[in-house]
Amino acid sequence: MPARKSSRSKFPPSDVVGREWLVRAVRDWMKGDCWTALLVGEPGIGTSSFLRQLTAQEDDAILVDVRPPLGTHRAEGFWGALLSQLSPGDRPHPETTYEMARLAVELLPSGEKRQRLVLLDSLDKAIDLIDSSGLAGLDRPIPGVKLLIACRPGPHVAILQRGGARVIRLQAASPENLQAVRDYLKDLLERRGLEPDLLDELVGQSGGNFLIARTLAEAVAGGELSPHQLADNPEALDRALWALWQDVVHLAPAADRHDLARVACMLCEAGEPLSASSLADFLALPAVRVQELLLHLSPLLSQRRQKYSLFNPRMNLTLARYLERDLVRVHGDVVSFFRETYPSWEEMDDRYGWFYLGHHCDRFARTSRRRDFAVLHWLAEGPYIRAKLERTRSLRAVLDDLYRGLRAALEEQDLPRIVGYGLKIPRMRAEEAARILHETADQGKFGLARDSARLILSEASRFKGLLLLAWQALEEEKRPLADELLDEALRVSRPLLYDEDLSLFLRIAGDLAQVPELSERALLLLRKSEDPLRIASCCLGLGRSERLPEALRVQALEQAIGLAEQLEPSTQARMLSRIAEVFKALGLDARAARIRVPQTETSARPVDLEGILVAEVPAAAFQEGLEKVSRMRWEPHRVTSLIAMADALARNAGADWAGEAFLHLMQAAVQVVNPGERLRAIMGLAEALAASGRQAYTDDAFRRLSATAETLQDLPVRSQALGSLGAARFALRHHKDADQLFSEAAALAFRVEDRIERGRALAAVAGAVARTGNSIRARDLAFHSLQTFEEPTHPYVDFQCRSTMKMGLAATISQERTVEFLEMGADLIRQVDTLGPRHRAATLATLARGVARLGESSWGRKILNQAVGAARAMPPGPAQAVTLASLAVQEADSGEPARAEQILKEAEEALGYSEEPAGRAEGLAAISAALMSMGKITGSEHYLDLALAEIDRVHSSELAGCRALLMVAHQAEELRVRNRLDDLLRRAEQGLSHLAGAEREEKSLVLMQIYLALGQHRAARQLLRGLQTSDARSRALEELAAAAILVEPEEGLALLREIPLVDIRMQAVRRCTVKLGQELRPSWRQKVMRTLAELTLLAAEDQETADMVCSRWVCLDQNPNSLERTARKMGWLAEDGAVPQVQLRQQPAPNPS
Repeated sequence: MPARKSSRSKFPPSDVVGREWLVRAVRDWMKGDCWTALLVGEPGIGTSSFLRQLTAQEDDAILVDVRPPLGTHRAEGFWGALLSQLSPGDRPHPETTYEMARLAVELLPSGEKRQRLVLLDSLDKAIDLIDSSGLAGLDRPIPGVKLLIACRPGPHVAILQRGGARVIRLQAASPENLQAVRDYLKDLLERRGLEPDLLDELVGQSGGNFLIARTLAEAVAGGELSPHQLADNPEALDRALWALWQDVVHLAPAADRHDLARVACMLCEAGEPLSASSLADFLALPAVRVQELLLHLSPLLSQRRQKYSLFNPRMNLTLARYLERDLVRVHGDVVSFFRETYPSWEEMDDRYGWFYLGHHCDRFARTSRRRDFAVLHWLAEGPYIRAKLERTRSLRAVLDDLYRGLRAALEEQDLPRIVGYGLKIPRMRAEEAARILHETADQGKFGLARDSARLILSEASRFKGLLLLAWQALEEEKRPLADELLDEALRVSRPLLYDEDLSLFLRIAGDLAQVPELSERALLLLRKSEDPLRIASCCLGLGRSERLPEALRVQALEQAIGLAEQLEPSTQARMLSRIAEVFKALGLDARAARIRVPQTETSARPVDLEGILVAEVPAAAFQEGLEKVSRMRWEPHRVTSLIAMADALARNAGADWAGEAFLHLMQAAVQVVNPGERLRAIMGLAEALAASGRQAYTDDAFRRLSATAETLQDLPVRSQALGSLGAARFALRHHKDADQLFSEAAALAFRVEDRIERGRALAAVAGAVARTGNSIRARDLAFHSLQTFEEPTHPYVDFQCRSTMKMGLAATISQERTVEFLEMGADLIRQVDTLGPRHRAATLATLARGVARLGESSWGRKILNQAVGAARAMPPGPAQAVTLASLAVQEADSGEPARAEQILKEAEEALGYSEEPAGRAEGLAAISAALMSMGKITGSEHYLDLALAEIDRVHSSELAGCRALLMVAHQAEELRVRNRLDDLLRRAEQGLSHLAGAEREEKSLVLMQIYLALGQHRAARQLLRGLQTSDARSRALEELAAAAILVEPEEGLALLREIPLVDIRMQAVRRCTVKLGQELRPSWRQKVMRTLAELTLLAAEDQETADMVCSRWVCLDQNPNSLERTARKMGWLAEDGAVPQVQLRQQPAPNPS
């Protein structure tokens, strides 16, 4: 006889089975009176392995595996398998099923006061064993026996539950199960030698399913999938999931199998879980028939609130692949249902149709033998889109349809539609996201509002939108939602806060901080700015807030002290003085005394305020001090002193001379010339008057301050002044006057023409209103401010694409019109005052190159001469040398070698004005590169040697950020100096290791560029791990993506998608688009077009980027008819066939760096 198992425990140790939460659930059941338990879970969730491990560890455990090939799905096979594991002794083998069941029940109790555990796996495959009473033969308790059944969902679960069985459900998405999958994958990745970075992605892609997790990991380990392809199903997973489908189909009657496939196709392609009635409508099947089919499919289904879906999205992919031909009819049925049921969009009231009709139109085209996207374009280009937006208020759902249209246009290379969709998507996003956020927030529809906030492009506006929603949710006592929204706001990278945002921001942070569960994260909000002064000011503001508990105020003040120490001395002195005053107000004089305020010239006050207040004649002393302050020439210091005097006066507001003193202060404020400083004076005096309380002179003083505010000509400044006065009036309980001032301030803010200034003015008024506690009005103004910031730039949205279209059509009409357009661009560049000589030279040189390519050599020569003139106007030094060297290359290319040599001589002479090694090396490397492009190898090598000699002189701590080393790296292959760079790179790595913070990150980025120039991509990727800030990581990912986009397009696109900051991600998309345009090999055309299509989809987030990428499609299309159709479709073509005048951008030039 086999040896008895040594374990005497009633349950295996948890370190063997794992999943402690499941161990505890089963242990609790075994201790209770319930004799049957069900482990119910989706296929692949690991119930079978759990039962096998349990059988191996438990004494007197019996496992029956229900499998049709073994015959255990039938009664005789099941009971035979059970009896074969018992000891019948000398009894004859039963001949009937009934006798087998009776004998098994008799033999199951093990005796010896031990408990027998019977384990039954995959009961869902043995439906014949179950009737309405339960599991036939085992539907009654047997003393000393416990029955644990593992099965998939189905009607048998309800039957057994009615019979008294306890149901233990294994939810794939539960935190406990996801952690178990994570632990399992972590061990598997270590054993297979895979990167641990894959862990999070694998857990997410598995959906908590062990079978899928294991198969994906094995596919990556075996090279079948790359880490960027984890969204796809490997063949092994498709085969495993198809086998699950076959198991279900084989158990169903043959007559049902066709309709089973239709229902499965509908579920795998539906946009969301479907009810039985929806399935009946879409598939034109009787409701009873649908219910029968769902019963057959139940082992593969997930059911929630009477809606059905397949258990895992991976199953959707498998069935869509194997049943592709059946999908066409299913999607056609859905489209036909909506077209026939609703004659017009105004009559449609079906939510599913609004949200997913576009999905079915797209899939109908893609699953057909002959792809025809006409139905999709009929939907996306017609009135349906606007009707859908008005009916659903879901901008995301509308954009999804437009993206489907764009993808289809890109596949067909349909230029009119590429440009149409490509420009419409970012424009609609900019127009509607903030507006719908405001509208749905007012209606309390937090789900739609949150979705719209996520679609706002800029980090600053997205952060503000989420924060406003969290504030609103908190006020409406929806704490869990406020918690989620606050967490999401904290995850936004690098939001830019204006000074005008701070009052409102402090009010929101203060309200959130009053909730104990949110207080710590509310303080973290203050650190979202990267400016230490701004963070310190916010912390000081919270410390002053009397609404907060003292402990939280002290915590905020302590943070402010730490930040103040990072400021320059004079600012630090002012900040620490204010912090000390707050500590004293809190009664913490000892803590205030420990603050060491540095003494600086600017921190010393020009008048002794304390001495004035205790003087024998305070009024005269005050007047004398005011005259001294008024003589100060630098207005910022004068205003700071005026505010300090007002604050001191507020502490003695009851004195008989205080009213006249305040009036003198106001007269001094009128003398301030700078509008910003006059505004600061008005705000400071208003706060001092509010702190004075109600006095006989306050009304007159406020009238004079209001008159002073009216003298401000700048509308945003005047609006902010009136808002500040309104907050001060409210503090004195003059509510009617405060409301009138707020209304005037808001009206002025709405009149500001510049959208950025209008947004800032509205934000300032919102902050002033928030200080009064009127959160509803403040939030409304804040949402209007946010909408203003996100308004599309109407004149510029299609500038580049329209310009390219004009040039393309001009080429088919007249050369003169093209040259006229370029001359207009040159005039614009010459008029841009913000460009210095270096950048003006570079821009003119680029324009000259473009004109020369059009065949206008004389005009190109004229512009190039202007570029050389701008370079010669630069101060002598390395920067001038680099600029002249690049122009020398262009001169040589234009057929002027003598001029090129002369310019190179001037470049070398410019270097004589510098002794700094890094700068000289940069200039020498530029001369070397110029000579290389001119074919003068010997001269190039000579100057490169000189450059390397200068680089050797650079200190190791500066070497990683040396631009000259980067320039040399670009020439390393041609001049065979790669080996000479190894020592320099080692020194650079060593120098980098001694740096920290922003300096380390900045130099790491330059070193990364050097490695990429040398083709050492692995070394470049290693540097990414040391970058902490979102800005540095974004810039590094941009460099890696630009380096990979032509070599490994999929990797380059994946890197682009990882860039967290939107502005840098869009910059990277534009850069990669330009690099694609440099690839001219005919054999690469299809690869380039596919990559450009993906870049177009990424660019559709941002108007400027979409404009640039769409213009690239216009350049690639050589068909005049296509260009004309595009221009007509976009409304760019007049009746005479001419493109209307392009409105040039009249805005400051971007930072050329």
